[in-house]
Amino acid sequence: MGRYKLSPGRMKMPMSTTCWLSLVVAIILCWHAADGSTPKRPSSFQFYMRDTLQNKTAPNLNTAFIVGAPNGNLTGFKFGAVVVFDDPLTEGPDLTTKRIGRGQGTYTYDNFYNPGFDALMSFSALIDTHQFNGTINMFGADRLTLPTRDISVVGGTGDFELARGIATITTFVIDGDTFIVRFKLRLYY
Repeated sequence: MGRYKLSPGRMKMPMSTTCWLSLVVAIILCWHAADGSTPKRPSSFQFYMRDTLQNKTAPNLNTAFIVGAPNGNLTGFKFGAVVVFDDPLTEGPDLTTKRIGRGQGTYTYDNFYNPGFDALMSFSALIDTHQFNGTINMFGADRLTLPTRDISVVGGTGDFELARGIATITTFVIDGDTFIVRFKLRLYY
């Protein structure tokens, strides 16, 4: 019967095939273990973001920049303006509290009838702490005049791999052109 010997109720594989299968399984298991530990996947997470639009005394400290035509758009309002930001994320509302990462993304002012008060937010929180490491990606309508609003958590990497959920945003302080907002996240995997 060729290379395979049949015994009652089972078929024997040649030794070389068994060795190769064992080797492949061992490599896959080692590769999975070597890529780091299993994501921690917290069910909730909170941070504060400080967004400075115009620091007139120290312009190099600006963390956001409005992109658009020099004289505004055709309407003369903020409709269509895009704000690109790279903001510090901290554990508390004060800038002296522990920094846990960076918030990077864009706001697009998208309400023609109430310009400057509604924005489409596309945002990644890059978290790097001793406890968690990875990104949390968010997207949604940020109704800036509401004290509390929700946007969608649409993904993540690292310890937040495949995260989904809701980010509740609360405006904590508005100090001139600096906004401090709190993000409370409920995460599902």
